[in-house]
Amino acid sequence: MKSKNKNITFIIILLLIIVTSIILYTISNSNIQKENTNLDIPQITEIAEVDWDDVQNRIDTLKKRLSFKWLIQDWDIHFQNKEYTRALTKYIQVNKQNPTDQSIINKIWNIYFHLNKYSQSYKYFSQIKDYNQLNKHRALKALFYSEDIKWENIEKIKSEILTFELTKDEQFYYTNSLVCTVNYHDCRQNYQDYFDKIKVNPESGTWELLDTWIITFQELINIQEAITNYKNFQLDDLSYKAALISWAYFQNELYPIAIETSKDTLINSPDYRPLIKIIAKSYYEMGEYIDAKKFLIQYNGLWDNEPEISYFLGIVHQKLREYTRSTIQLRKSIQLGFTRDLDVKRRLLFNYYQLGDTDKMLWIFQEIIRDNINEVTVQDMSLAIFYHILNDKNDKATIFTTFALKKFPENEVFYWYHGWLILQEENISDENLLKAEEVLQKWLAINNKNPMISLTLWQLEEKRGNMQKAFIFYKQTVSLDKGWEYEKFAKQKLEILKLNK
Repeated sequence: MKSKNKNITFIIILLLIIVTSIILYTISNSNIQKENTNLDIPQITEIAEVDWDDVQNRIDTLKKRLSFKWLIQDWDIHFQNKEYTRALTKYIQVNKQNPTDQSIINKIWNIYFHLNKYSQSYKYFSQIKDYNQLNKHRALKALFYSEDIKWENIEKIKSEILTFELTKDEQFYYTNSLVCTVNYHDCRQNYQDYFDKIKVNPESGTWELLDTWIITFQELINIQEAITNYKNFQLDDLSYKAALISWAYFQNELYPIAIETSKDTLINSPDYRPLIKIIAKSYYEMGEYIDAKKFLIQYNGLWDNEPEISYFLGIVHQKLREYTRSTIQLRKSIQLGFTRDLDVKRRLLFNYYQLGDTDKMLWIFQEIIRDNINEVTVQDMSLAIFYHILNDKNDKATIFTTFALKKFPENEVFYWYHGWLILQEENISDENLLKAEEVLQKWLAINNKNPMISLTLWQLEEKRGNMQKAFIFYKQTVSLDKGWEYEKFAKQKLEILKLNK
């Protein structure tokens, strides 16, 4: 019974502390008050009887909950904007308390922009148009992304553009871009007329107006170069010429205009792949994954041997939670020679996790460490070790941990792994107990405010049979982790132990 009790206790500890250990969770709040280390240590007489079937059921539930929690917190490709969401919640609360704080509103509208919620983004931006730290060009993108740009809305959007403090070049660029969505010919002609007023300065090589006014707005310079290439292109390939301008809009991140100008050309050249790619990527960048998927599939129907398209199609399927289809396309991108294979493997890991295919997930971890050893990060190694431990692959986890200690000697998490893995030996020797202590002391030297160190040192002392000293570490955990999981676990342990006070 004693061995069984210890094994289950170790599992509980692993599950409770592994998540935050991997993400280097540290409690550095200077207001935390440690309890006096001169504790009155009670004598431990016996361990209470426990319903181990109930404990095991809770362990199984905890394993699933915590492993999922860990993945979405630190390496969740699908929910990669989670940190934005957390920050948004905090700033909205502050905004309710102080609705006139422009710096907070500035943060809110920028976060909404990064979350692809452009209408909300522009709504908050509109409250602080006079704020001196505004990114006006991002705000204009939010305007373009949030509006249905069609004929009946053009004047409304143009009026809104004119409320911004813009240079002549900037104002012309944005207002004429609207023209491109309703009359592509007039749009190009307007640009041509505008640039015809400019000459090249032979000394500086810059484009200048006759009155020496120099264009400095990069987005307009990009369009100017596209128009020049359009004029100079000798072959009568109107699709290629049009693609030059659409691509300039894509580079400028004015995606709705890139989409509309491309669609205009596709009316007469429906199979022109470069424009289909521009449309698909534009939708993707704005977070409109269903439309992106539609045009990527259209592209693949014309030409299915492009690794980049398979890669993006894999991501889009993933965003739409179509994990099997995503896996097929990501695998295909590697077969076609896609160069960013580490990124593909990380995305495959997420897919296999979602599909519940543990064996393939572990195999991908091993592939990453074997084939991408110079590129792996702390998070890569931490996840690989964690999931091998979680699936009873301690031998592999030990090998990975030994490597990680050499590659990342300043990272505390791997000292914890190393010490913990040593402590899992069934009949651990005094020599290995000392080795585990040395490893844990290295962790302690890096960060002595982590409540996990107390919990792990408890394991060490229990292995040595020193329950009184283990009790000290439980009490330290409670003081270091007020209100969090470790405090709760330590208190539960203290309740299980029958103590004479």
